[in-house]
Amino acid sequence: MAMKRRLSILAFVMILALALSACGGDESNKEGSDGNDTEAQADGQSQESGQGSEVKGQVAKGKTVATVNGEKIKGSEFNTVLQAVQQQSQKTGQKVDVEQAKNQAVQSLVGQELILQDAKAKGYEASEEDINNRIEKTKSQFESDEQFKKVMKQQGLTMEKYKNQLSEQLTVEQYTEKEIDTEKVTDKEAKDYYDKYSKDAEDAPKYEKVKSQIKQGLQEQRKQKARAEIVKDLKKDGDVEVNI
Repeated sequence: MAMKRRLSILAFVMILALALSACGGDESNKEGSDGNDTEAQADGQSQESGQGSEVKGQVAKGKTVATVNGEKIKGSEFNTVLQAVQQQSQKTGQKVDVEQAKNQAVQSLVGQELILQDAKAKGYEASEEDINNRIEKTKSQFESDEQFKKVMKQQGLTMEKYKNQLSEQLTVEQYTEKEIDTEKVTDKEAKDYYDKYSKDAEDAPKYEKVKSQIKQGLQEQRKQKARAEIVKDLKKDGDVEVNI
């Protein structure tokens, strides 16, 4: 009988998240995501800036790593996303594959830019109120305004630059919500998924405690696949050049 593992709720959810990533990873590695996941990773790693290990594969900040319909993506953006990708791998216990991480980072940025351009072309735009609300929500995750400002400085962000980034992120979120319609994950699908990954785990958290995380992860996986198809089509119709 295989040795069973004792898992905390957090560890169990991380394993489920890793499994979800693996299930949906083939397509996203080929085409890249729209950038939403990377944005989330970057938000998470921002509070840990300076605490991680060395980031491998970084490039000069001014280097153009990709051009999307005339819009240049610079090394400064690439390095930030690359750091988030590598830290995410380390958190889940994976060995960092530098070339794979570089490809994931640049494709994520390309996908994000393609989605953003399509969103703007269709009239999506974040309001000032939405941007300010998101800033306040982000600030609330820090112990103080001083800590928030410290992390902003570590990331090389001014408030103006941060607002611009949030504007783009929120615009993409609006686009995703309206343009991407995926079938809702059922309770049965979530339970089947839980049963599959909990059978070899001793003292796994009860299903009800992780049900919402599982459903959210499965739903996001479906959205990722749908976004990947949109990015694939936008690439066909666009002019994309990767220089890394």
